[in-house]
Amino acid sequence: MKQSATTRRRRLPVREMEALADRTYSECLRDWIAEDLTPGTVVTSENELALRYDVTLAVARRVLARFERDGVIRREVGRGSILATLPNAATGATKDACLLLPAHMLHDKSAWLNELILALEAALSGYGVRLRPVEAGSPEAVSGTGIALTYHLPPEAPALAKLASQAPVLQLGTALPGIPAIAFDEEAAGRIAAAHLVEWGHQVVAFVGYECVPWQAAQDARLAGLQASLGLHAPAHLVASGSTNPVADPAALDAWLHRQLAAGVTAIAAANDHLAQTIRDLATAHGRRVPEDLSIIGFDDAHVWRPNALTTLRFPWGELGAAAARALLSSGGRPTADIRVAPQLIRRTTTGPVARA
Repeated sequence: MKQSATTRRRRLPVREMEALADRTYSECLRDWIAEDLTPGTVVTSENELALRYDVTLAVARRVLARFERDGVIRREVGRGSILATLPNAATGATKDACLLLPAHMLHDKSAWLNELILALEAALSGYGVRLRPVEAGSPEAVSGTGIALTYHLPPEAPALAKLASQAPVLQLGTALPGIPAIAFDEEAAGRIAAAHLVEWGHQVVAFVGYECVPWQAAQDARLAGLQASLGLHAPAHLVASGSTNPVADPAALDAWLHRQLAAGVTAIAAANDHLAQTIRDLATAHGRRVPEDLSIIGFDDAHVWRPNALTTLRFPWGELGAAAARALLSSGGRPTADIRVAPQLIRRTTTGPVARA
């Protein structure tokens, strides 16, 4: 995404600078592959890269430093940055990366899984690598694979140990024994949500999540971060947390909300945007205005709920995909440490200041 001249001149926050460096790295690498550059070619300088991709010099330096760290370029005194190698550029061959999924996820992709796949495809294509989603137990999962990513697989998943012995593997989500993981920092999301609510003056906050969901660990981490952060901003506190199945038992969720409103709760953090919108609808039915009487914040920033203008925490799939690609395709070839990608606060219309008595 192009940045204006004004944006280039101002000093960018670290997170924004890292995201811009990720995008520029991928775009530049794609361009070099498309231009069919050969090893030994003198490539762009910091100034030229900044001008071509409309970024700051600080971002350009980060991009070139990553290229050097990943073995794509080398620095020579008197010549500048020299192309050392490009992924598959010499042969034009396309290396495969398998995304191993449980069968039910492979055949019934949700919107967020499609977003993840698109982000991974975009990031890997910059290295000349093609992503192939395959079922974890299929023969494809261990044949002809250059690198692999796994998602929502248990430690005993078929072929996982064999695959890990053959190729670089990175787990998306909770780490598996012996396999590093890349994931969003769910606890940080809870802390950011709490800080936002405290910023608006909320002191009595509640959290509501789901009963028995596959992403229970993420939900628990969001709650833990929320609770820990509120504890640092006394007298703000978490007055209650609840779990619900709004589809199977909407009356129970309505009763829970009624109790929280009666207890003086002024803000509710919901485990995801769907639940946040459900709480919003119920609060409106109770005669409460959002955000004038009750602030509500969700998690995920799912596309389907964006028209509802929910304040939420966005998990940047593009950054996760770029980080995963770098970890798998950098010069080491095998990730050794877990990676966490920070969420982003999206301020919209469902949070605001505490109503004055």
